[in-house]
Amino acid sequence: MMASMSDIEMYCIEARQVYYLFCLVGWSLGEHQEWSKYSNFEVAVRVPMMVYVPWKTCHSDRANRTRFCSKVSKKISFKCYVCTEGKSLGPLINFVTSNKSSDRITLNSTAFSQYLRPSRTPSTNSDEPSYNQTTIMGYSLTTDDFRYTPWVGFNSSTGMCYLGMCMAKNSTSMEV
Repeated sequence: MMASMSDIEMYCIEARQVYYLFCLVGWSLGEHQEWSKYSNFEVAVRVPMMVYVPWKTCHSDRANRTRFCSKVSKKISFKCYVCTEGKSLGPLINFVTSNKSSDRITLNSTAFSQYLRPSRTPSTNSDEPSYNQTTIMGYSLTTDDFRYTPWVGFNSSTGMCYLGMCMAKNSTSMEV
């Protein structure tokens, strides 16, 4: 279901809630000679994200009510529940809604992503494994210069690392 910010307001959805809309990892459309949903390439994890904070945004200017952001976090005056962690998005929201051009903000230049694999080697369900077929999870940490990905068993209690990869991004433009 698609909903715009005006739809949210029209149906009187709670004005004290933060709306965080994002896209799941999409299909890579031929990048790197592949057609895949679960890819280790950076292009596969660059997805749009919108944040709507009713009490922080200007209701007279629709363009100012949503902001595209690239960092995910937790601190905008709401409770964090299980499986939430990270840096606060609050300072970025405060910055873009302050209208003070003299303000400065420091952003974390590290991005994190994860993707699943059904097995150690390619198989018929490598592109779309079901949840119960997932045996390996890749967790990537990406900076301006490097991307590191450890592949770990999906059962987090084992702690077994299958493979770690560290790529120097400036050495080949074909890998980003």
